[in-house]
Amino acid sequence: MQNHSEIAEFLWKIADLIKDDYDAKDYEDVILPFTLLRRLDCVLQPTRQAVRDAAVKYKTTPEQTRDALLMRAAGQKFYNTSEYSLEELIRRPADIVPNFSAYLAGFSTNVKDILYNFSGGEEKGLSPIYETLARKRLILKITQAFSEADLSPENVDNHGMGTIFEYRLMKSAIPTYYDYLFHSPRFITEIRRYSKGIWDSRLRLYPDSFFEIRSPYPPPEEQAQIVEYIATATHRTEDALSFYARQLEVLTEYRAALIHECVTGQRTVPDAA
Repeated sequence: MQNHSEIAEFLWKIADLIKDDYDAKDYEDVILPFTLLRRLDCVLQPTRQAVRDAAVKYKTTPEQTRDALLMRAAGQKFYNTSEYSLEELIRRPADIVPNFSAYLAGFSTNVKDILYNFSGGEEKGLSPIYETLARKRLILKITQAFSEADLSPENVDNHGMGTIFEYRLMKSAIPTYYDYLFHSPRFITEIRRYSKGIWDSRLRLYPDSFFEIRSPYPPPEEQAQIVEYIATATHRTEDALSFYARQLEVLTEYRAALIHECVTGQRTVPDAA
């Protein structure tokens, strides 16, 4: 089994292929979905032909029953009925765009629901995953590069895949941003909501519950802008507090001096009448 960080580094170096056509903040729009597709490819490889045969055999079977039968054929909770994988797509370079569309369409509904997160939603379909690459004539290069990565369960277990995705998160995350986020009132409320216990001082947040908390994950550039804005606003607030604290100190000193002068007769007190 390969070192997970080495695999992650290999996958993210594929971004060198698109650096002249994409902004750095947009690399993950390519790397993340293709990493997922390659993982699915490798997991489905042993039963790919069985699924294709089952798709033909149960073509007229009611959808729900057919779905269950195809999952059984795949030996997984998902499947792909198309005649393609990433490796097979690059064997027909002239037809890679329409074939890529057929490849994505062949996935089970639960996989498509995940892929829609990378395409902008179901209303946009799955084509955004590859159409920009196709327009920039990069689809073949990217598909070929990812097809060389061994993301089979024998080489990378599920925990390892999590580590690979976390690798990108660590590379693009700005610690100060997450420090602000995790100390925000809204996030603290979410932590309490997912925590177990009776007393606030005794609450426990277990890993499974923590990972259910949805956190905003903006691009690094946006994280930096947020951090800079908060830092600037905080600095101004601290300057204002310092100024008014000094003014309060001066007024307090003046009040004490005024009282002393009045009670010792150093200051004439006007007749109240």
